[in-house]
Amino acid sequence: MLGRFAVLILAAVNLTTNAMALHVFQNNSSAPNDRKQAEVRAAIEAGTTKLEQGKYDEARRSFEKAIKLDPGQHEAYYGLAAAHYFQFSYKSASEALAKAIEIAPRWLAPYLLKAEVDIGLGQPGHAEEAMMKAAQMYPRSPHVQYWLGCACWALRKYELAADALNKAIQLKPDYFEAHCKLGEVYGLLKRDEDAIASYNKAIALNPSNSESFFHLCLLYIKLKDFTAAREKLNTLKKLNSPNADIIKLYVERAEKLDRAEKAVRAKPDDPSAHLELGIATMEGDSWVWDGRHERAKKFFQEALRIKPDYAEAHFWLGFCYVELEDKESARRECETLKGMNNQLATKLERKIKEGTSLKGIKVKLPDK
Repeated sequence: MLGRFAVLILAAVNLTTNAMALHVFQNNSSAPNDRKQAEVRAAIEAGTTKLEQGKYDEARRSFEKAIKLDPGQHEAYYGLAAAHYFQFSYKSASEALAKAIEIAPRWLAPYLLKAEVDIGLGQPGHAEEAMMKAAQMYPRSPHVQYWLGCACWALRKYELAADALNKAIQLKPDYFEAHCKLGEVYGLLKRDEDAIASYNKAIALNPSNSESFFHLCLLYIKLKDFTAAREKLNTLKKLNSPNADIIKLYVERAEKLDRAEKAVRAKPDDPSAHLELGIATMEGDSWVWDGRHERAKKFFQEALRIKPDYAEAHFWLGFCYVELEDKESARRECETLKGMNNQLATKLERKIKEGTSLKGIKVKLPDK
């Protein structure tokens, strides 16, 4: 099923196709020119039909044919961009949209799609610039304000993002996506009550869409309101959301970490409490390098300060060093273990040979 913005894209293509048909009908002074324009119109109509059918390669070829016949057809460039967009070829889509804007600088549709594409390309600055220009031409377009907000969000200009998204909602109060994104922005601004209110407004607008429930679950987990998180998790399950299993895992991890933190506060001189807190801190997604192993390392070191011959703490500290790609320190822990627990020493040796399990790109996550 096509998403809401995908439907808007197809609607824009259809509108321009109908407008072009009228243009050909009204400008029939030259038969050869009429024939050429009819061919262009037919190619664009064929491309639009193929887009609606999900036949994106065929759609692309039809729009390319229209461009070859008439390079000044901004509608054809937009259709070509849409075909690339649906195939996730964002760079090619962005180039085609830039051409459409160059030919028809006051046509809004390519600005909106280009904003989404540029954010997807990791170029939110370009999206912000385009939306600022579009906002001057279309100051009452909620979609312009929405994508301006998304661009500012991607640039971590959260206050500006909130302003733009609120403007989008003022212009279109039932704007589901804007309420969802505003909730996310408020969460990053640590305006938690406002974030919850925004997500609940989104839920009221579209209770069958799992996206707002998913983000609300993440917020409740951050706030350590596990009862509310599990309540929303149950709704995700009822909606058959593929994110339900992910949220379930995140809730379990967060609850485990919370219990471990409380145990350390209750018994700060208990080495096993520090060990469990270190283990809970390490748990996370293998594709995210978020500094959790550096944090966990300190808990294992504290456990060893309290109890220097704590074999399990030596093992997990060595494990941490492997994940941090410090095999020399890991080997030192392994040597220490050999005099304490040969089974754990052998297990750590295997881990050293395997190397880190972190396969993703190191990222700096937003402040929690």
